[in-house]
Amino acid sequence: MTRRAAARRGSAPPRRPAPASTPHGPAWRIAGLVALVIGAGAEVFRLGFFADDFHFLDVARRIPLARTLGGQYGIYPWFRPLSRELYFAVLVHAGPLGLALSHLVQLAALAGAVLLLLRIGARVAGERAAAIGAALFATYAFTRFLLGWASGFQDLAALLLVLLALDAQARGRSGWAIAFATLAPLAKETGFLAFPLLLAQAVLVDGERRPRRWMVGQTIAFVAVAALHVAVRVSWHAGGTAARLEPSASSLAAALGQVVAGFVGGAPVLTPVAIACALLAAAGTGLLLGAARDRDRHATRASAIAFAGVAALLGIAPLVTGSLRHLTLPHAYYAFAAAPWLALLLGAALARVPARPGTAVAVVLVGWNALALGYEAPDLGAPSSWRFRRWDWPEAERISAVSERLTGEVRDILASRPESLVVLYRGLAVGSFFQTEDGPATREALRDPTVRAYWVNDPPYGLQRGRYALLEFDTGARRLSPSRLRDDSLATFAATAIALGRPARAWAFANYRDPMASPALGSRFTLSYLRACAALVGEGVAGFQRELGSAGLLDSTGAQPARIAHGVMTSLPAAEAGLRSMLEHPLNAAAHAAFADTLLAIDASVSAAIELRVAAQLDPSRLGDRLRLARALLGLHTGRDAAREELERLAVDARGTPLEEEARRTLAALPRAAD
Repeated sequence: MTRRAAARRGSAPPRRPAPASTPHGPAWRIAGLVALVIGAGAEVFRLGFFADDFHFLDVARRIPLARTLGGQYGIYPWFRPLSRELYFAVLVHAGPLGLALSHLVQLAALAGAVLLLLRIGARVAGERAAAIGAALFATYAFTRFLLGWASGFQDLAALLLVLLALDAQARGRSGWAIAFATLAPLAKETGFLAFPLLLAQAVLVDGERRPRRWMVGQTIAFVAVAALHVAVRVSWHAGGTAARLEPSASSLAAALGQVVAGFVGGAPVLTPVAIACALLAAAGTGLLLGAARDRDRHATRASAIAFAGVAALLGIAPLVTGSLRHLTLPHAYYAFAAAPWLALLLGAALARVPARPGTAVAVVLVGWNALALGYEAPDLGAPSSWRFRRWDWPEAERISAVSERLTGEVRDILASRPESLVVLYRGLAVGSFFQTEDGPATREALRDPTVRAYWVNDPPYGLQRGRYALLEFDTGARRLSPSRLRDDSLATFAATAIALGRPARAWAFANYRDPMASPALGSRFTLSYLRACAALVGEGVAGFQRELGSAGLLDSTGAQPARIAHGVMTSLPAAEAGLRSMLEHPLNAAAHAAFADTLLAIDASVSAAIELRVAAQLDPSRLGDRLRLARALLGLHTGRDAAREELERLAVDARGTPLEEEARRTLAALPRAAD
């Protein structure tokens, strides 16, 4: 307990044994802190922005800060205005210095956290344990990961504010403690841990046993900031819903194992810079231990150590509860709030070892950890460098390098472009974390707020030819390049998309080139007809008529249908008559259904599915054709989900008829969507 609290209780506070004198003063402690932080974090300057960073930079660049602070433009359902909207607004306003500024700010946050852990740890476990714990925390695997990722500032800022609150309370500054605790949840939700930790510190470290006035203030602050979080979430009108994830018990156990294993480094990185940083971190640890004044290996109280244990358990709780409630997948860095307390517990254990061997073990362990976290450039020519493993320091190295390469390639390919260009990516590895939402990474790469980007399988409908670019990822060369798809490939992708009922995707492929520029009649007809079918599914009959007319396919009275059918079906004479009949009656659902029969007879399943979909779109009352469409989709490699959608709609529209029963029987026979 504090002396003031002890006086109120009428008893003197417990006294620790007098510390042994030490020849080293604050200068050594400061030098040790600086050396440790530089050694632990200098190599993060090798990383660039990646993953979530692009979203926050894009928002900060395009939307005024006053509008973003409400969380509407964040990543649902999290509200973190200090470490997201405000922080990235500062980085954007720094211009080309933004990346360097982010690394400097996060190094400063680490230095602050280490300094506070030294002070708090000294009160809890003694100076020697605090020095070891602070050094282990600084070189912890997930500290390095979050230190190198601009979006990792969320965790660093929340932890720093929690430590500031605990330190302020320990020094009798309850007002500041409440202020820091109130700000912590605005950096990340783990900041709410500040409030139970303040109470735990008062009871377990200071020996408080009675309610105090400051407890009322902290309760009011907790209720206020919790109400703010609730109010913000209720006010959100967009952003979707949180995904329900299905983490496994084994993945949670593996993540918990990684939390602990992060305090012991893996294979060393033997580069000159990594070796220099490791030596610097080890030297800093030695200086901090040399400046530690307590030499009594049994000076810590059990209740004080219990506080570190409680804090560690509370810090692990977000990882466990988020996984069990299906809100998040179990990534080890979600337990970062536990890292300083786990490090302090390890420090307390090592502090019980005799001074010289204990110091040697601590210095070697810290140096080894720093050496294992040296920067190692990934080989982007290897397939493994484009696959996600787990969120950690090697992954940060990989994604940062991937983002840097893709940024450069996008800039080179699209150096000359129209305004409001839409970029469609095909084949790009999901593990690159470059394409998300409507393309914030592409906008950042091009520094063009009018650009949008999507996966080619999920574009917006109705893209205008010449105003969108299709970029393909060459899986052999691991490079982006402009699409080299030929007309027949474009037609194949568009046809499959129409059969599946995906008009935006079909339009993107069918409209990519001017079909009239093709020298082959088959290509001209196929791409024009597929574009018309996409318009039918996406817009209705009016769009179908417009596109048929623009391609000259509404002329059904002259020799045009026969000429096209003969030219297109040269290799399939059995289908020529069916195509001619359909072209003579392009707006007649029965003609398309009859043509589908002809196509099914020759095993042209995708084309048959297109004609059945056209028939169903022209006349939704043709319930039998809709059932045939669903069955045709089940025969396609990627058609099961689309078939399920068709059957579910048919079961509703055919209510009370035998077709409803048939649709439901077919649905019941399908494997579950999660299979």
